[in-house]
Amino acid sequence: MKKLPVKTSIIISSMTHLKNRDYFKLFINHTNEKKVTLIKLIEIIKPNKSKSFLDCGCGSGEYTIPLSNLFGKTIAFDVIDKITENLNGKINVKFVKSSLEDIKLVDKFDVILLSHVIFHTDETKWISILKKLLKSLSPDGKIIIITHAIGSEWIEFMKEFCHKVSLRCPEGGKRIKDMLEKLKLNYKLHEIETKITSKSVDSMYNLCAFFFADKKNEYFKLEKEVKDYLERFKKNNELVIQGKQSIFEIDNKPEHK
Repeated sequence: MKKLPVKTSIIISSMTHLKNRDYFKLFINHTNEKKVTLIKLIEIIKPNKSKSFLDCGCGSGEYTIPLSNLFGKTIAFDVIDKITENLNGKINVKFVKSSLEDIKLVDKFDVILLSHVIFHTDETKWISILKKLLKSLSPDGKIIIITHAIGSEWIEFMKEFCHKVSLRCPEGGKRIKDMLEKLKLNYKLHEIETKITSKSVDSMYNLCAFFFADKKNEYFKLEKEVKDYLERFKKNNELVIQGKQSIFEIDNKPEHK
C-alpha cells in the first residue's frame, strides 16, 4: 500500500531567526505609537500642498508615505532602502540612500522630520547635524524631532535591560532639550501617551526584541529575567506597557525671550 505523505508542523520556540524587518512588523502590530504620533504630526504640520517635506531616517515609510499626501514634494533618506517597495507608484516621493551625517542637501524644506533617528548617530555630532538641517529649512519651516520621553513604563523597562546588553537606552528627551537651549533655538515640546499591548508574556518578550537591534542575541540570553520583569504589566487578560513620546517642534527663529 502506498503511504500517504505525513503533514508536519513546526513549533517556533525561539524567534532569533527573524529579520529586523519582521521584528519591526511584530512591534507595529502591537502598539498604537505610529497612529497617535501621526495624528499629532498632522496637527503640528497644518497641511498645505505647497510645502516640501524631508524625512530623515525614513525606515519603511510609516510616516513618509501618509505625510507625503500633505506636500507637493517629499524627499526621504535612510542608510537602507526599505521604503521603495511600499511607495506603490507615488511620484512625489524621492528616496535617497544616505546617512544623517553624510546626506547632502541642496533644496529648502518646510518640514524636516527626525523620528527616533538622531540616537543612531554619535552624540558629539548632534549639534553639527542640527545646524546642517537648519540651513536647509525654509524661513517659516520647522524641524520635528521625536524621541522616547522619560518617566514611562517602557523607558523603565529599557533602562532595566539596556545596560545588561551594552546598549544605550533610547530615552533622550532631556539631552535634546539641553542641546536646543544651548543653541538658543525656539521650540515647543509636545508629549503624547502610547502603549504596547500583548496577550501573553511570551509574545511581549518576543516583540520587545525589536528595540535591542544588533544586541538581540544578548537580549535572548536574559529570557527568564525579562519575562519575570514583564509579569508586572499584566492587566486583566493582557499585558499593557505604557509609553510616552516627546515631540520637539523647532522653528528657524532665535529663542523667544
